[in-house]
Amino acid sequence: MFADNGRISKRQLALQLMLSFGGVLLLVVPGQEGFAGREGIFGLMIGYAGFCLYLFFLMRLAGPCRDPRRTAGKAAGVLIAVLYGLILTVTAAWLLQQMGKIGSRYLVEGADENLLILLLLAVAALGTGRDVQRRGRLGEALFPIIAAALLLFFLLALFQGDSSYLMEAEEVTARGILEKGWLVFSLVSLVGVMPFLLGRVDRYAGAAGRLRWSMGTIFLFLGASLLLLRAVFGQEGIRYKEFPMADLMGGTSLPGGFLQRLDILWITVLMLSLLFAVGSLLFYAGDILERFKLPHGRIPVLAITGFLALPAVTGSSLGENYLLLLTRVGAPVLLAFSLGMSLMGRREG
Repeated sequence: MFADNGRISKRQLALQLMLSFGGVLLLVVPGQEGFAGREGIFGLMIGYAGFCLYLFFLMRLAGPCRDPRRTAGKAAGVLIAVLYGLILTVTAAWLLQQMGKIGSRYLVEGADENLLILLLLAVAALGTGRDVQRRGRLGEALFPIIAAALLLFFLLALFQGDSSYLMEAEEVTARGILEKGWLVFSLVSLVGVMPFLLGRVDRYAGAAGRLRWSMGTIFLFLGASLLLLRAVFGQEGIRYKEFPMADLMGGTSLPGGFLQRLDILWITVLMLSLLFAVGSLLFYAGDILERFKLPHGRIPVLAITGFLALPAVTGSSLGENYLLLLTRVGAPVLLAFSLGMSLMGRREG
């Protein structure tokens, strides 16, 4: 399982990666225009290729990130820590807003989104302590349940499809493919926190292959889901759905009419995966602040997340602008900081 106190295995690391990104990608990507077609599939390929290259680079930052404050220096270290933490915190707030929408629409119709978000934040906050092993064990416990449920729902949804929708004419452009590839890569660029965790992974040197396989599995499932969405709703039908995967699974049923409201189980599984992702974002945001010798970082992380996530405070601005901010600001900043840590690490060496 793990070598000693405060360390996790490569398997636990990979499962955390799959749980953290699986639900997020299934929530976000299908709802973006034009993804349920050839442009989307090619965009996924580009995004995954970018992830593999980025991971290759990140694995070599484990040394400089063991003591990031010493590597970056005091002033630069504070800047890096705050911006890293802010990107993760804003992402967690945005995810909580999406979960609030899904919960009030599919689980508890008409529920107050603000109260639901606060409840979800409180649950996610339980996993923001300093025990990385506990998150590893939690990931091991949740993954088989979530993976089995997703596979079951996918198989049941296959019976809803019409293959003729897959033959619909569509415009494919190089620009469209690159834009979709960059969006996908921007979402997975949050893996930029990986070097700060590698020092607590047992024999992390061999982890890259397992992580590539894990994310590759997620991308294959996502690609198959996009094709299934196209077969069920058609190219035009998907365009008007905010959460296509939720609508897709909402139409599934078991033979014989057993469990008529199977959609509730699906939404629950999706929310569980997203809740794990939020917990991971909050955990690593606080952890990075403390690694840069900024004490008590977890309290402001939770406070800022709650403030930004509440529609009563920020309205719809975060939900409408997050992906734009991520692609134009968040991902470039993460790439720049990774490069900066590499250069400063070489200077120290």
